[in-house]
Amino acid sequence: MDGLNKHYARFLEQNFNWTYFLTARSPYRINTMTPITWANRVLNHKKVNTVFYIVERDKGDWLNKHVHMLLETSADMTYKETRTAFGNVAIGDYDLITDRTAVTNYVTKWIGNDCEYDLVYK
Repeated sequence: MDGLNKHYARFLEQNFNWTYFLTARSPYRINTMTPITWANRVLNHKKVNTVFYIVERDKGDWLNKHVHMLLETSADMTYKETRTAFGNVAIGDYDLITDRTAVTNYVTKWIGNDCEYDLVYK
């Protein structure tokens, strides 16, 4: 990992206390507004303080995309609470973060290439 993605990973790791990692998928085309809408929905939950999202292309189908998100929360948040905040979106890989270095390196691997990403907070 070199360049911009390495620096962004370090920034995310050192400046935020990420609690959860998740992957969101939709049967519909993911456009520029899709992850923004999803991030704002989950950010409206009273327990969520900060969201980082990144849109990646699927390895198996380069035309399809998925969204990774990091959530910084003020309290434990169940999978059901998260699903409710997202509405009718498939949520997978919903995990409590135990290694911030590993997860920030993972989600920033495509920064500087063909991806969209943003940091959203209250």
